[in-house]
Amino acid sequence: MDVSLDHSYSFNLRVDTKGSFGGVNIFNNPSIAAGAGSASSWIIYANSTGNWLLRNGNRSGGVIGDVDTGMALTAGTTYSFTINVDEDTNSWVAQIYNGSTTYTSSTLGFRTSAATDGDTLNFTASNVNTASTWVYSIDSVSVIPEPSSYALLAPVLLSLALLRRGVRFSRQAR
Repeated sequence: MDVSLDHSYSFNLRVDTKGSFGGVNIFNNPSIAAGAGSASSWIIYANSTGNWLLRNGNRSGGVIGDVDTGMALTAGTTYSFTINVDEDTNSWVAQIYNGSTTYTSSTLGFRTSAATDGDTLNFTASNVNTASTWVYSIDSVSVIPEPSSYALLAPVLLSLALLRRGVRFSRQAR
């Protein structure tokens, strides 16, 4: 998939064991990374004592601030995430559902100064204390091109449909 076009990510995440320190980090990057940084386009994270947070970037490697979703990180809860990426404006919108409540963010900026979203989805648990253990599972991960991307496929699909129809006509003519 061409990540220079608008697209969405969706996945489910369940934290089974919360560590006493550190947290869970979900972010997009140009490559596999141990933690989010200035090359990350979007960042979602939660620490052991708090809520899910969304990092609002300034589109040049810096951070404007974190948006608190008000949704607590709770062990045993499955969270469904959807991240919609707008490549034209280097922005993103997140939606988080915890089984009873949905949080939808306002439009947030990429942290990175890169012109496009990275092509690597990262899930990490950070520990500042080696005695702290995080256990979580990830399910139903998908990357979905936006409808404008499907429009690029329309001529190909139409050609295939017409070709198939032409074959049927030639059979009837015999």
